[in-house]
Amino acid sequence: MPRISAVTTTVPEHRIDQQTAREFAHSFFAASRPDIDRLLPIFENAGIETRYFSASPDWFGQPHALA
Repeated sequence: MPRISAVTTTVPEHRIDQQTAREFAHSFFAASRPDIDRLLPIFENAGIETRYFSASPDWFGQPHALA
């Protein structure tokens, strides 16, 4: 019978502040979301100071194969 043998937590390596996350979202979604400026105030109002990415923010701006 399967069982859980351990539980752990971790924090992804790439830490960014909320302002950097806002700028990233703007640059990433501006072309596909003409109303992006209307949506960005969520970053000021979320009460979050730090966000973590599993990859460098630069990685998301480059094409990648599914593999």
